[in-house]
Amino acid sequence: MKLQKVIDQNYLREPNESLRRYLSKGNQVVLTDFACMESYKGNSLINLERSQEIISKYPKQVIILKSTQEVISLTKENIKAVREREHVPSIVGG
Repeated sequence: MKLQKVIDQNYLREPNESLRRYLSKGNQVVLTDFACMESYKGNSLINLERSQEIISKYPKQVIILKSTQEVISLTKENIKAVREREHVPSIVGG
C-alpha cells in the first residue's frame, strides 16, 4: 500500500536518507505552497537545489497542492455557483 506524507522544508532538504528510503518504496510526498516558498529562504539558488535534490529523482511520486490563493478562489466560485443553482440570496456584505 502506497503512503502519502505531507512534508515540510526541513524534511525535504538533503541530506535525508529517510526521505530517500520512503520514496524508494513507491510512497508519495505532498508539498504545500508554504513548503515550496520556504525553499527561497536564504541563498535561493543553493536552497532550491538542495530542496529538490531527492524529489527530482521521483517526480511521479510528488504531489504539489494548489496554492492557498487558488483554493480561496475556488471556494468563492463554488459558493457563487451553489447560490445561483439553488437561488439562495446573498447575505449583505458576503
